[in-house]
Amino acid sequence: GIPADPGYTDENGKALVTPVYLLPELKLVKSADRWVISRDTVEATEGLYQSTFSGFAKQVQQLLPDRARHSEFLSLEVWQWVYALALVLVALLAGLITQAVLAGQIGRFAKRAGIKLDRRVVRGTRLPLTFMAIGAVALTGIPDLQLSVRFSQSLLFLARTCLSLAAELGAVRLEDTGAEDFNRRAEATESRLDDQVIPLATRAIKILLWAMGIMFVIQNMGFE
Repeated sequence: GIPADPGYTDENGKALVTPVYLLPELKLVKSADRWVISRDTVEATEGLYQSTFSGFAKQVQQLLPDRARHSEFLSLEVWQWVYALALVLVALLAGLITQAVLAGQIGRFAKRAGIKLDRRVVRGTRLPLTFMAIGAVALTGIPDLQLSVRFSQSLLFLARTCLSLAAELGAVRLEDTGAEDFNRRAEATESRLDDQVIPLATRAIKILLWAMGIMFVIQNMGFE
């Protein structure tokens, strides 16, 4: 942080401070009675900004000729449109792969655990899994588009909402599967207590899951 001592100097006798431990490139110097950003930090700003983006975004830019790279179409540069298209394709591909792999894993796990799965329930988990993968890819790739701060924030909010709601729906579908299996086992017993307890427990778990999902969305909107 910024020192409270007005006469502060570092070990070299300079009125210079690095307020953020994880960002040593950010330096403040004393000017009159105020701490201001140093000239070295200003000169390094462009490099620091570019270093926040992934190598994939830079490769997309390098693949395009200079004239096309910086040409604009509908207020965005051509490379941004190309990257956005690539991001959409990667997200869809990740969704399909996740759907195929995890849906199969769920089936194999249920088989080992002795749980009978309804095919309808298994199919119901595919869409949430797909949107979970799409949301995860979007969260990773949206910052690389280098859009305006507010527009990026809006897109990231939508991606987080998509990811959280998809995870919520997937958890509810899996809970429905477990509830059906427990109900079948309860019907095979003579006791009626489990016939009453299992529906209540199922309803309570479902309410808890939806409450957690709604709280996560509200938190993404900026509320504590």
